[in-house]
Amino acid sequence: VTYIGKHPDLPDEPPNPNHKPGQGGPNETLQRLYRNSDPSMYTYMSEMADVLKEYKDRFMVTEDYVSRHNPVDRYLEYYEKVDPAVCAPFSFENFDFMMAQTATDYKQFYDAYLAAMKPDYVPTTVLGNHDQSRAATRMGRIAARAAAVMQLTLPGMAFIYNGEELG
Repeated sequence: VTYIGKHPDLPDEPPNPNHKPGQGGPNETLQRLYRNSDPSMYTYMSEMADVLKEYKDRFMVTEDYVSRHNPVDRYLEYYEKVDPAVCAPFSFENFDFMMAQTATDYKQFYDAYLAAMKPDYVPTTVLGNHDQSRAATRMGRIAARAAAVMQLTLPGMAFIYNGEELG
């Protein structure tokens, strides 16, 4: 959903000064200042949520890799700007914290994430998706099993990407 809202003037993106030729794809050659995360995306998402409300028992989960400088605040934007009765964002923090951070860091993030949730917000947990290799490949089988147990015992809605259940 990050790309459904664009800057109204559609300006060109400036070159990415950190890009190293030969690394990453063409998408990495430019900064992402205007092509994603424009506030208008919430207007479009709210319109989609309004359509969902016309049907019984419908729910939408959105995909966006949020800014890492304060992910809890960014996730809250989704809940506050789009009806949480019919919409929640995938929480992709599991990808980063499971791989690069300590258990203490992850607990601090998740405690802050859950503390920020209002009673009608549905927290989500995700260990994998189509952009990532399977958890067992990234973490190893033992760590992936422990992560799956944790994911399935945390509050909220757990999402298991096709194939993760095979270990």
